[in-house]
Amino acid sequence: MRRLILSWLVNAVSLFVVASVLPGVTLAEGITTLLLVALLIGLINAVLRPLLYFASCGLIVLTLGLIIPILNALLLLLADRLAGDRFEIAGIGWAIIAALMMGVINAVLTQILAPEKEKKDKDKGPYVINAR
Repeated sequence: MRRLILSWLVNAVSLFVVASVLPGVTLAEGITTLLLVALLIGLINAVLRPLLYFASCGLIVLTLGLIIPILNALLLLLADRLAGDRFEIAGIGWAIIAALMMGVINAVLTQILAPEKEKKDKDKGPYVINAR
C-alpha cells in the first residue's frame, strides 16, 4: 500500500513540474485536480500501458525501443481526453516531451524515495563466480 501511495505522489510531483515548465501542458489549479489527474495517469499506466506494450512489442523491437516515448505520449493524450478541462496537452509534440520529462522525474524521485530494502535488492545484481 505504501508503494502505491508513493507512486501516486511521485506521479503528482512529476505532473506538477511538467505542467509548470512546459507551456504546451496545462493543469487546472488546485491540489485536488493535481491529485485526481495523477491518479488517472497512474490508472492508465497500470491498466493500459502493459496492453499497449504487448500489442506493439514487434514495433518496439523493430525500433529498438525508440517508439516507447511515443506510446507513453499517446497514453498522456488519453489522460488529456479523459480529464476534460482539468488537464490539457497542446499536441503530440508536447505530449512526447512531457512523457520524456515525466519518465525522468519519476525515475529520479523513485530512486531517491524507494525504501532501503528495495534499494538493497536492486544493488545485489547477478551472482558472478570468479573462476581462477
